Amino acid sequence: MKRKPIYIEVFVLICFLLILIFCGFSYGRGISAKLEEVRKAISECNYKDDIRVIERSLEDIKKYFESTSETESESVTYPKEPEIVNKVNQKCELPDISTKVKLFTDYKCYDLWYTPHYRLQKAAWTDKQGLRRFNNDYIVALGSFYSVKIGDRFEITLDTGRTFTVIFGDGKADVDCDDRNMYTPYVDYNGNRVANLLEFIVDEKVLDSKVYDYGDLDMLEGFEGDITGMIYLGRDESRDWDTYEYKSD
Repeated sequence: MKRKPIYIEVFVLICFLLILIFCGFSYGRGISAKLEEVRKAISECNYKDDIRVIERSLEDIKKYFESTSETESESVTYPKEPEIVNKVNQKCELPDISTKVKLFTDYKCYDLWYTPHYRLQKAAWTDKQGLRRFNNDYIVALGSFYSVKIGDRFEITLDTGRTFTVIFGDGKADVDCDDRNMYTPYVDYNGNRVANLLEFIVDEKVLDSKVYDYGDLDMLEGFEGDITGMIYLGRDESRDWDTYEYKSD
């Protein structure tokens, strides 16, 4: 039997390799079957028939990918990102677990002079309980579910009936929060799963030593209990809370 010129086999082999690259090295059963046709055609090395088979296989593979892509896009659902609270007097959704834990961070951690976080602390004051405040608002850190903007204000109600206002002074890292970025997961001293929604900014030198050692403002007078209400009050406009300043060379 007379052997076909070697360049034909090389051409067919190159086509076969291109098909392999195109289909992602045998992606799925449908593509594997088409590749088998191509392999068979190459082994028989029937030139004109080979080219036709390759062309048909390429077309079928293209259709296969298009149909697979449509099916996957229809079947895959993505979780809806929570909307950041942005309507004045909007009632905020609260976690479905206890929010009594109120952790704290020392204000001296905010020492980057070019940030709005730093400017807020420079304009703030420390009350007799050791809590940092801007005007009458307590400065807190919140998850991105509620805000990502320095200066956003909220009204907080505790189950004791006490109501006070807070201002967003820092954002919690999403990686440290629950899957909705509402709170920092925490386990209290009784082993119960709780939510740290508010993280207060404090002056540790003024904060009561017993509260500091306990690590939770839930034992501080006036801050006991769960959060039962949270309302967005709008943003403080008395300062520029957006700009990051940089020194010019």
